[in-house]
Order: sequence, then C-alpha cells, then structure tokens
Amino acid sequence: LLGSVRDLCKTVESTSLSVRFNVNGSPERLETNKQVQLYYVSKELINNIIKHSGTNMLEILILADNNETLTLVFKYNGDGISNSDVAELYKQNKGIGLKNIESRLRTISGKIDYIKNGAAESSIHLYLS
Repeated sequence: LLGSVRDLCKTVESTSLSVRFNVNGSPERLETNKQVQLYYVSKELINNIIKHSGTNMLEILILADNNETLTLVFKYNGDGISNSDVAELYKQNKGIGLKNIESRLRTISGKIDYIKNGAAESSIHLYLS
C-alpha cells in the first residue's frame, strides 16, 4: 500500500500541484483486498481533490498507531467538502464517485470523514481498524 500510494503521488505531482507523502508509525501489512480497496479509494479521492478543489498543495499522511488503527489523511488547500455537503449531494442523486468510495470502504470495514475548513485547509480522513 505504501509504495502504491507513493507512486500515485508522484504520478499526479506537477508544476501546479505540490504533493507530499508521509508515513507516521509502522503500519502492519494489510490483507491484499484491503490494500487494493484503499489504493482505489486513494486514487478516487486524489482525482476528486484535484478536479473539484482548485488546490495547489496536497499532503497524504498514513498514520499507524499501537491500537492497530490505520488512518489515511488527505490534506489540501482549496475548496473543501464536508460530511453535510456529501449528504446533500446524495439527496440530489449526485456524487457517484463518493458513493463508490463509501461502498469500497464498507467492504473492508473502513470509515470516511470529510472536514471542511474553508479555503485554508481541508482534509479527508479514512479509518481502518
């Protein structure tokens, strides 16, 4: 997973987008299905952030703690999205990609949290226990 996400960061980085990738802790090796699902979720989130936020900075953090919880954090500047924004998109029958992300996460007992802090910095957190 680490190598795949790192490669994904290198792929999307450009002169107009700075991408940082950091790992904190020592994540245990995940089952193949979990790795694949997290890769595709990460790819969809990165594409959405680039397409919809107008960001010029993206930081991806992978955090592993002693409680065997793995957290992926996608921090970016630009237009953010909140949990209530996502719920509103669903009411309007929009957000097919977001629904796909949630569906993939459900298959591996993962959760997602959208945090909107204005244009200064927003983030999306993925949790996997």
